[in-house]
Amino acid sequence: MKKVRIVHFWIGVIVSVFLLIESTTGIILYFNKGGEEKGRLRNKRKMRKRKEKVSMAI
Repeated sequence: MKKVRIVHFWIGVIVSVFLLIESTTGIILYFNKGGEEKGRLRNKRKMRKRKEKVSMAI
């Protein structure tokens, strides 16, 4: 009976650590997504400006 308790304890510890890591990475990715979107908008604006410069040069 004691062996079963020990096994269940360690399974619980391992699963808890895994869930903690998974949730923290999810939160980090969620908050970093806003910065990613801003970066995409900046890149689109830069590309438009470059295209305008090229079309004006021709």
